[in-house]
Amino acid sequence: MNETKVKNILEEFSKSWPADRIDYRRPEDESWKIYGLSLKELLLEDKKAVPELEAGLKAPNKQVRALCSRALGFLNADASVGGLADAVYNDSWETVRLLAADSLGMIFTAEAKEVLNNALEREKHKDVKLHIRIALRRENGLEEEAVKSLVFIDEKKIESIIIGAPSPDFTLRSCNGSKFTLSDYLGKKKIILIFLYGDG
Repeated sequence: MNETKVKNILEEFSKSWPADRIDYRRPEDESWKIYGLSLKELLLEDKKAVPELEAGLKAPNKQVRALCSRALGFLNADASVGGLADAVYNDSWETVRLLAADSLGMIFTAEAKEVLNNALEREKHKDVKLHIRIALRRENGLEEEAVKSLVFIDEKKIESIIIGAPSPDFTLRSCNGSKFTLSDYLGKKKIILIFLYGDG
């Protein structure tokens, strides 16, 4: 296990995503690229990253806790349900709680669903409750294709993304399995993409 590599990824990430970073990005803020590339690097470590990611759920930097919550879901770390449960129940930052809920939905075990149902009863924050409800509506766990698409994303393509520029064609799958392809709607309808806390 390469714990040092995972620690280094998280340390480098925290330099661009400090705990006191504003929660909402300005158009000129390109730190989302660092988020995406950090997530990719963690996923490349596969299950070897899980122990350090679980430890990261307790990091003092809330941004690191959020990234670790997200990565555990993409790694389908079902052994991490306990740590994610603690995050969804107790983390002081609602973004960590909702990302932990998202990840529990991706893991999609009976234990994860039980945690989500309990969290729904306890949670007061409306955005977190929305994420919990979406996670509970999933009809299956995270598809392996989704992880592969993140792991094999071309860094040059990330660099070519410019806010306000036309989007390349893409296909997305909803949490209930429906597919949406951008080109199917071009010239027919106006398109607005909304990613709920779409950092991951």
